[in-house]
Amino acid sequence: MKRPAVLPEVGGGTGPAPAVILGRADGIWACTLAREWQKRGVPTVIVSTVVHGPLPSDIPVVIVRWSDRPWVARLRRAAYPLMTWLQRWLVRRGTARFAAVAGAASPDRWEYDFIEPFWNALLLSRAASRLHPRFVLGQEVHSHGLATALCRGPRYLFPWGSDVFTVIETSFPMKAMVTWALRRADLIVPTAATATGYLSSRFRISPSRIRPLSWGVDLRLFRPTPAADKAALRRRLGLPPEAKIVINARRFLPQWQSDTVLEAFIDCARRRADAHLVMIGGLYAEGEVAQARQRIASAGLASRFTFAGDLQLPDYRDHLSAADVFVSMNPRFDMRSVSVLQGLACGLVPVLSEHPEYRAMQAAGFDAVFVPARDADALSEAIRVVLADPARFGPMVVGNERYVAEHEDGERQMGRLLDLLLYSADSLDLRRDSASEGPGPPGARRN
Repeated sequence: MKRPAVLPEVGGGTGPAPAVILGRADGIWACTLAREWQKRGVPTVIVSTVVHGPLPSDIPVVIVRWSDRPWVARLRRAAYPLMTWLQRWLVRRGTARFAAVAGAASPDRWEYDFIEPFWNALLLSRAASRLHPRFVLGQEVHSHGLATALCRGPRYLFPWGSDVFTVIETSFPMKAMVTWALRRADLIVPTAATATGYLSSRFRISPSRIRPLSWGVDLRLFRPTPAADKAALRRRLGLPPEAKIVINARRFLPQWQSDTVLEAFIDCARRRADAHLVMIGGLYAEGEVAQARQRIASAGLASRFTFAGDLQLPDYRDHLSAADVFVSMNPRFDMRSVSVLQGLACGLVPVLSEHPEYRAMQAAGFDAVFVPARDADALSEAIRVVLADPARFGPMVVGNERYVAEHEDGERQMGRLLDLLLYSADSLDLRRDSASEGPGPPGARRN
């Protein structure tokens, strides 16, 4: 795999200090932020240890490897067996607590693993600090919170959802690591306004260090497909052109109620011969998808379902645009999901589980068909009601398109986000400079 070089003028002392993102270098959202900020004149570098796919060619990337720190790699290898045993023991003790919160029988490895984030933090923080960043932003607190906390300069964190709601229940070290990272952050920027109270009370963080801001949605990419073009789009995707198509907009994982969605979709398929159901698989969902396929096949409904894999953003947009209704389930916890906003922008009828964030959005003109969380019967009935009389929900679709245009324009929201981070960085620099100068002699004036 080709390793992109960091541009010489970025972080090298001869140009403006870069913004540094700690996140997946091949991930959608780290690359989205980097491109938006570079477009606005802020040099940006992604520092990463995790790579699952092709790296971007238009963004400076630093991939850190254990071969860069041989002595740390040897220490890690020596400590790994003991840490692995301890991690498994702690996770077994916390399974009941995790299950009560997350609604899954046990956590997946990516949820309970605190070993890799701990060791990777030593590499990531060192690589980021050597760039002399304007600020460091950690995308997702579980994987990159500790690394961000160990960096110098303004430190910002984006809680993603499961990292602060459910992952912390897997073990005491995980909770301690996430808590310490959040408390060390200079600014925490969740996408949900209703997350402020939770973060403040659960982690004992001053609300003044929490600034919720929705990322919005890319309205250039996500928009309704004209009815005349929908049949052709469906044929290209291998979907039945004349069917009523319902899509689960979240990855097929337990924290997004994959079991509830599956039960409801199977019931809907049995009751409506014109319904076709689409599931999004994606990273870490392979096991759940395999089991769901088996269950659907045994029910004789395989031809009524489509499983899309780990989709790139344009492909995901096409699947959304081809549908009539989208579903997003979450038992109790959620940020303001970008996937929900994308579904609204594509002109679909939303069927969502009850959640304070989406209820709060109603005051600004948003609306949805709400169902109780973890209630497959209620979800199936809600979908069937929408499919039976889609014209009834036309005003909801139009109102949601208006809401997205007025409040969730991604171009505008990205500008607001960058302004917030740069203003915060400048304010922190001024306070630190003032503190380092000291009070000065009596009667002295500061410039």
